[in-house]
Amino acid sequence: MFGFEYFTGYFALLSFLVFLFVLWNYRLPQRIGTSLQTIHTTHSLLVQTSGTGILGHAWNFTKRYAQYRWVILRDRIMGNVTLHADGTTEVNYASNGRVYTYFVKPRRGPSPIIAAFDDKSEFKTDYIISLYGPNRDWHGREYTAKSLDCKSITLELPSGDSTTFNGSEVISI
Repeated sequence: MFGFEYFTGYFALLSFLVFLFVLWNYRLPQRIGTSLQTIHTTHSLLVQTSGTGILGHAWNFTKRYAQYRWVILRDRIMGNVTLHADGTTEVNYASNGRVYTYFVKPRRGPSPIIAAFDDKSEFKTDYIISLYGPNRDWHGREYTAKSLDCKSITLELPSGDSTTFNGSEVISI
């Protein structure tokens, strides 16, 4: 009666066109598809490595959390790890009768390794990530599957890819 109906129709059409523009230019469907693929791969790996269903997930989480709390308590009691205000960690360790100090500023963000398996399909994620180090530089060393007493190491990455390193191939990401 007052032309308001035409205004809402044009507004709805304009909103739809803006939605299509954003969808087309920012490749939203591809990003959503990639994210869903990564979530599916991660879930498959967790189910494969954690036992049966939700109870297996809960048990693995409990074990990892208990280990995390134990390491924090142990380091606090022994005094070999000191956290500084700038985010740097000071690690004191002994080797050959001498005490050494190592300063680390860990990189933030998720690890680029979701899971790691050896040639016998044994779960080696914790061990490989500990070798990868907080700076994600393998502590300045080069590791091979052979040096880790395996025939091959397979790394599952967040992109959904799996990379296998055989024999004397240097493990790198």
